[in-house]
Amino acid sequence: MDWGKLLSDFLMGGVFISVAVLIARLLSPLAGGIIAALPLRLVITLLLGGAGDSSMAYGMIKGVIPANIGAFTFALSLSFLPERFDAKNSFLLASLVCILTMAGVYLVMFL
Repeated sequence: MDWGKLLSDFLMGGVFISVAVLIARLLSPLAGGIIAALPLRLVITLLLGGAGDSSMAYGMIKGVIPANIGAFTFALSLSFLPERFDAKNSFLLASLVCILTMAGVYLVMFL
């Protein structure tokens, strides 16, 4: 394992999240959410981790599909759940929906 690549990927991820939070505070939470949802994190990961290894990059890209669908269901759930549940239970239920959705998409796509 190349620890240098892993460390730089970790640092770039932290910078990316920090920029999204900063934009959310300066402009609006909506703008920060839009920035956070961009596939820039995937591009950074592929450039740092998958450089020169097309099979690894292809495998990572295939993993993006269930993850993005899961993230969408998480966000969609959170847009409705706080009306009925408190914040903690809303996040728990949205996380459960996300995990079940990703598992279902994975089963349909890859098995």
